[in-house]
Order: sequence, then C-alpha cells, then structure tokens
Amino acid sequence: MQKTTIFRPRLNAIGLFLTLALLLSQLAAASEVGTIAIDATKKLGGVNRLIFGSNLEAADPTGIFTTQPSPYLVMEGEGCWNDKIRQPSSPALAVAREIGVSMLRYPGGCLAHNFDWKKTVGPLAQRPDWHFGLDEYLEVCRGLNAEPIITVSDYRGTPQDAADLVEYLNALATPSHPWAQKRAAWGHPRPYGVRWFEMGNESDHGNHNLVPFRQFNGDTYAAYAMATAHAMRAIDPTIKIGIQAANDIWNEAVFTKAGSIADFVIVHRYPVQYEGNNPDVDQMMLAQACMAAGEQEEALLWSQHAMIKNLIGRDLPIGLTEYNVGVVQDNPHPFRFGYAEALFCADYMRILLKPASNIAMANYWQLWNGYWGIAFKSGTSGEYQTNPVFPLYRLWAHHFGATLVSTNSDGPRLSFAGFSHVAPTDDSLKGVSKGVEPLSLPLSVPEGAISKYASVKGSVQTTLKVHIANAVGEEFPLLTTVSRPSHSANGSLPLRLSCEARFIPDAGSSYGTMSLILGDSRGWASTHSAVALEDAGRARDWHFFEATLNSLPDAQGIDIRAKIGPGNEAVSGTLEIRGLRLLIDSGSRVPRYAALTSTASLSKDGKTLYVMVFNKTANDDIDTHVVIHGFQPKSARKWTINGPSLTAGSWSEPPVRQVDTASVVAIRSRESMEIVFPAHSMTALEFQTK
Repeated sequence: MQKTTIFRPRLNAIGLFLTLALLLSQLAAASEVGTIAIDATKKLGGVNRLIFGSNLEAADPTGIFTTQPSPYLVMEGEGCWNDKIRQPSSPALAVAREIGVSMLRYPGGCLAHNFDWKKTVGPLAQRPDWHFGLDEYLEVCRGLNAEPIITVSDYRGTPQDAADLVEYLNALATPSHPWAQKRAAWGHPRPYGVRWFEMGNESDHGNHNLVPFRQFNGDTYAAYAMATAHAMRAIDPTIKIGIQAANDIWNEAVFTKAGSIADFVIVHRYPVQYEGNNPDVDQMMLAQACMAAGEQEEALLWSQHAMIKNLIGRDLPIGLTEYNVGVVQDNPHPFRFGYAEALFCADYMRILLKPASNIAMANYWQLWNGYWGIAFKSGTSGEYQTNPVFPLYRLWAHHFGATLVSTNSDGPRLSFAGFSHVAPTDDSLKGVSKGVEPLSLPLSVPEGAISKYASVKGSVQTTLKVHIANAVGEEFPLLTTVSRPSHSANGSLPLRLSCEARFIPDAGSSYGTMSLILGDSRGWASTHSAVALEDAGRARDWHFFEATLNSLPDAQGIDIRAKIGPGNEAVSGTLEIRGLRLLIDSGSRVPRYAALTSTASLSKDGKTLYVMVFNKTANDDIDTHVVIHGFQPKSARKWTINGPSLTAGSWSEPPVRQVDTASVVAIRSRESMEIVFPAHSMTALEFQTK
C-alpha cells in the first residue's frame, strides 16, 4: 500500500458544529421516501466474479517493513498454510470460501520488491526458510477455486527471471523448458496455467530501505515493463499483463511508452485516509467520509479511463489490485476495522460491477491475519474471528446472481463538509463537478536560514534548494504561509499541493526522510489538520509529488513546511523542489451524495432476481417503494447486515452482524412493494418467480 500521511481535526467546537449540521441534514432526509426501479428485461452483462478478489502477504518483509524476517509469512502463508501437515489451513480456507474469494494476489504488495520466486520452489530441504512458496500458494488457490494473480518483482531479478517464472508455471515439461521440467520433478507435472501478472507494485515510491535503494521514474519503469513483458510472452503469449498507474507525469511516460504491452492498468485506491492516534478524533466525520467517497471514486474511474484512452490510444480495463480505506492508527479504535469503512468497501463493489467501470479484477487489502485482515486466527485454537467487512462480503457471495440488470435508485441526498481526500459537497450542483478551473495561489519563499539545520536558496519561479547540514533531529521549518483568498466561499477549501522534487546527499551522507507538509497555519497541536508529501527526501531523480487537504471551514491561513526527520544518523544534502504549486481545486466540489444505492442481477436460470441495497444515512430508515418490470415475483425474502451505529466497528457491542435472515417481504402487487431499509445497513433481497 502506498499512502499519503493525513492529519485531521480533533472533535473541538468545529467538529461539533459540522456533526450537528450533518445530523440536521439527515433529519431532513428522514421525511423523504426512496424508490428503486428494476427492469429485468434490460440485461447489462455478466457479473465479473473477479471483482470479489483479495490479497495475501507471504514474502520476506526485511528491509521493506521490518529489519527482521517474518517466518509466519514464509512458513505459513500468513496463516493460510498448515505447515505441519503440508496442506492449506481448513479454517482459513473456510473463511475465504464463505465470502466467495474469487482471486488471490501474491506475494503481496510491497513485499514484491524483494521477491525471488526461485527461492520459494523445490524440495523443502533446499528452502528451509520458505515452506510456503509458489506451489503452496497455487495449492491454496485451487482449494478456493480462486484465480491466481502474481506480482512480478520490480526491484529484484531480471526479465529472464520473469520469463523463467512463466515457464515454471505454464510450459510443458520438455527439454526445451528446463524450469518446467523442474516443476514436474518436484511433483507438479501439469502446467498451472496462470494468466494474470502485474509488472511490479507501486514502483514509483521505490524499494523502501532495501540495499541498494532503487526508484523508478516513468521512463525507467516503462523500459523495465517492456523488457520483462516481452521476455514473459516469448514463453506464453496468452498471459495477461498489467502496468502501473501513478501520478500524471508517471502515467504520460509509462502509458505512451509501455501501453502497447498492457492488457490492464493497475490502480490502488485508499480514498479515506487518516493517521494519528487522537482519542478525541471526530469519528462521525471519518465515518461520513466513507459514505461520501463512493460517488467520487466512481467519477475518478471515468477520468482514469479517459486518461488511459488518451495516452494509449485505446481503453483498457482497470485492475484494482488493492483497495480499502487508508486509516493507519489504533486509538481510540482501529478505524480500518470500522463499520463505515466496511460499508464503503461493500458499496464500492456495486460500483466496480458496473460494465461502464470496466474493471478487470478487484482485490480487497487484505484477507488473513494482516494489518487490514478480514479474519484473524484466534489464539491457539485455529478458529477465526472476523471483522465487520466479513458479513457484508458474505451477503455479496450468497445473494447475487450471474447477470446484471438495470436498476435505478432515488431518495435522500446528503451533505458532507469534506475530510481527507473526500471532497466537500455543494448543494447547488447537479452533475459530477462544476468544471471550475483550479485557482493557483501565489507562493513566495524567502532565502536564508529557516531552522537550526536548514537554509533556503533559489525561488519558487526557478528551483527551491533546501540545504540541510548535519541534521540529526526532527524539525518542521516554515517555508511560507498563504492567506485564505478574501473572495473564497465559506467552508472547507479543497487544497492541492504539488511539485517535483529530488534529494542530493552530500558526500558520505545517507538519504533522509524529508518531505513537505501542507497544514493549517494555527498549527498541528491546535487543529490536527495537515497532509504530507512523503518520500521527497528519498527521490534520487526528479519525481512528482502531490497531496490534497480539505481545510477546516474556518481556516484563514495555510502553511507550507519542510519536514526534516532523518533518524539516527546525521544527514547533509540538498532537497531540490521545482514547479511548486498550491491550488484551490474548486472543480473538485461535488453534489450531495445518494443515501440509497442499489444494484440487481438475475440467476443463471432466470428464476431469481437479486437486489442489493445500501442505506448510507447515520440515523434514518428509508421507506422505499420498490418497482419491478419484466419479472413477476411470487415470493420475496430479505437479509440485512447492520451495526449499532455508523461509527461502530470490531470493538462494538452488539457487534456488526446479520440482523435479518430470510424474512418474508410482503408483495403489494405482482410487481410492487414497500420496504423499509434501516439506517446504515446493507440488505439483500431475493425475488422468486415460478
């Protein structure tokens, strides 16, 4: 996962005001009635089951996330492998089957940077530290009837190593295919037939703390992807290859130079981000950001497809090989296991299933026992406890059909003040965006010393050079303060800071952890409102960086600061910054978001109509008129998942659970009925015909 650090406000007077406004808007929504209209004669296409994928982390994290190996990952596959009996773990697979996991990604995100697949195969005596390797992963996939997708290492190995991987997986065991012969000799005579491969993982951010440090730019990544893809396809021309999207500068280079070899474009999405262990964080604001994010994510998918078509000359499906919320904290609760976060992910599936979204596959981050795990092994019993996303995904797995049909929802629309990367809403808007050009704010950074360790030369108009001399502690020196424009509208300002940056160390110095911070000028201690352009101090060549901040509604000034946090060793060098821009992105304001969403499908035999419905309000049931055309139900039942509140989570009592199981729905006429969908809920409806 690649993240932008996000700091947000405490529940102070501002937070109380925004929460009150939110509650008032939803009280108004309570008097409205929703409608859902389904036309079973309008078939939109087959349900792409690869949308229901997940992620497995099972490789060496040393130098990436830890300084020590993690035997649990490479011996037990994060819990999915029983090394004692050399078989997949039955309890782990049972959890995955229950939620219909259809694709499993391996070896897992950033762990691909250091992944040498050749160490993971062969007799156990030859790989004592890798009892869970490539063959074991594929055995788990077979046990789940899940499609494998493998991330090819970007910073370790050669194109020939990647070609050898394809040979091992897909070639016949003949003398011309020595790696396939090894596979057969080691107990797997038949080819596996793996089809899906990714060219690296989030390669734009470099290989973390691995030695030597390496970081692609768009040009060098395109060269890597082209060479590797050609070598792999020389072995098996039928494989499907994905290339990575990142920022605009990266995309222009990668898509124009390597788009010809791509079958899909890799995108990772963590739209709601929060970092910081503040016990009084505004939990309702975070929860509501999850509810508001879906429509904005759908609009983003459209823009990404437009960009792909423009740069490559043809549209390609998007491989959403990681998605979740990007909340990285544990106090007062681990919000990544919150009910609102789970509802966002479950409703996101509805968007991804739309044919217009053109999604090749989607993989929830992540499945077993990880930091974002859906399920965790409980103690020594081997049984699993699950998080709130589990019952929601189980509803998808058990109550959805094979063919999508047309459905339209109408009902309350909800306001949102803006939080994290989720833009504020504008009650006057009807479309996706105003289309207003961003307003560029004037920036001026004076030369001279800015802290004990740092001084500035140059200008915003040319290149800013922040020279750091023997820095050993953490500092946040101020570069400039920008006042709120007098003519700007009241409320939150959607701010976007961007630049290109690189760090040139002095002779003998290491690379530090410098970055830029955009935050409320009243300070972090007072507002907890800031974002950071991470990793600028690790870029050895020019790289593009960007972060967005939806400011507090009463913010009058915004600071741009440098962050100097080199760690234990003194760091000296120059952080060079060019093209620094701060924009008010007024065009990012969006209409109020729908409280009621739905999607529908038919079973293979056409005798069952499935409808999935989300109510995203915090407090209000929605009395909904459901109308069905082209399908005459003889009976109807419903299943509902809910929790005690939108701000509930794995810590709540009562827990998030199935509160309604196969209850009968009264059919008022042959094609019409009234159904109440509870506040903050997901409901599955099944209509049976003859």
